[in-house]
Amino acid sequence: RSGRTPVRSALGAAENLRWSARLVAPVSEPLSPVMRSRSTNLVFRAFDVDLERLRDAGHRAEGSLNDAFVAAVAAGLRRYHEANGTPVTSLRMTLPINIRSENDTAAGNRFTPVRFVVPLEPSDPATMVAAVSRLVHEWRDGPALGLTDALASILNALPTQVVTSIFASMLRNVDFVATNIPGIPIPVYLAGAKVNRQYAFAPPSGASVNVALVSHVGHCCIGVNIDPKAVPSPELLVSCLEEGFEEVLSLAPRSGKDASGVEQAGGGL
Repeated sequence: RSGRTPVRSALGAAENLRWSARLVAPVSEPLSPVMRSRSTNLVFRAFDVDLERLRDAGHRAEGSLNDAFVAAVAAGLRRYHEANGTPVTSLRMTLPINIRSENDTAAGNRFTPVRFVVPLEPSDPATMVAAVSRLVHEWRDGPALGLTDALASILNALPTQVVTSIFASMLRNVDFVATNIPGIPIPVYLAGAKVNRQYAFAPPSGASVNVALVSHVGHCCIGVNIDPKAVPSPELLVSCLEEGFEEVLSLAPRSGKDASGVEQAGGGL
């Protein structure tokens, strides 16, 4: 193929090399001026958001449920920095992107963590959702995800210490992680007890916080896993995140029974 179309092959190889470098490029320091320290301790908090309103908010900004979710997390983190007197214009995030295919077995999981800088301005929620949508589609539609298996094969051939060092340099200075996990759309029971909510205790993986959405029977169950050394005031962060979701939910009309769309974590199983 290189002999038949040398120019096209060279350009394709250069593009693949560029995307490969973006996938594994080290991050020297966090963009956040306050969420910089790291530890092995974790603090977990949770709250709920109406699933249909969040999806509707995404669609009204020509995005998806996931775009609205990431925009809401970004808005909450913008508010957290403002509350600390250190406004920021952008933060770096890790987003796990599903790369499962129809040929994969039902068990297990296949995803690639991609990292990119999310702009936090302007604060208009529709603009934020649209900006997130463009960034996510750049990664989904680009060649990077197709290079994952090849890069994994190369990394697997390296000594464990080298691989550990590479992943540490990629992840430890990322500001936050946001992950969206499709849950169960119908009522389910465990030993006869109805399961009301599901929350993901998702690892920060070197970031200061991981905000995970698990959909469950009309609810977005938001689990917030916080490194307390990076975020010494977890309650303030969660409050700001709730306000960030309310900001994005303002794009969708309220129903008569729903005042805000953001609820405290439900009880039960």
